[in-house]
Amino acid sequence: MEILRMSEIHLRFGSTVALTGVDLSIQRGEMVALTGRSGSGKSSLLNIASGALSPTRGGVAVAGESFLGRSADELSALRRKHVAFIFQNLNLLGRISVGDNVMLPLEFADVSSSEAEQRARAELERVELGDRFDAMPSELSGGEQQRVGVARALATKPALLLADEPTSALDPVTAEMVMLLIRKAVDEDGAAALVVTHQPAQAAWADRVIRLRDGQIASTSVGLAEL
Repeated sequence: MEILRMSEIHLRFGSTVALTGVDLSIQRGEMVALTGRSGSGKSSLLNIASGALSPTRGGVAVAGESFLGRSADELSALRRKHVAFIFQNLNLLGRISVGDNVMLPLEFADVSSSEAEQRARAELERVELGDRFDAMPSELSGGEQQRVGVARALATKPALLLADEPTSALDPVTAEMVMLLIRKAVDEDGAAALVVTHQPAQAAWADRVIRLRDGQIASTSVGLAEL
């Protein structure tokens, strides 16, 4: 089943061309790594896939639902329904507990409090932080906070998981753990994942590695996940 379809994506910021004619399809149970130099269009493409940024021209659909012609409220509803994002800068709220951070997007999606807590506890166990449910984010290391970010994303059971440099500030061991968690979400939960990374070791977790150059797909190769 096709989860993400991006067709003839063009993006301009004034006179600057960010993306030109990008076509991308990701299937259920597939992980794609997006690589390329700074300024090649990786983050722009990721934000278009999430519905947070509209292309100048082209179409985007997630789980069969098109983003074209949607109002801001409709796009927000589609994101809550289908998409989860693992942020590079974590975006944890420091004034609420780890558990409440994981539960927050579930509450926005109208999941009951009891189910939200059950899911949050299960995902924190999955990332080996089950005993930190009531802790504050400031009590966690940077690597632990990133794992909370992964748990928060996975708790929503997304069809499409997007990650922007999720391991860039992590030590090698924690980085491998985060990539393993994303890989498991793809293999065990059937999510589709699009991961932006500069690191070949992390890109190797993917089924496909797509390299952008000057806003276009320069090459596509097989990741180690298919070897």
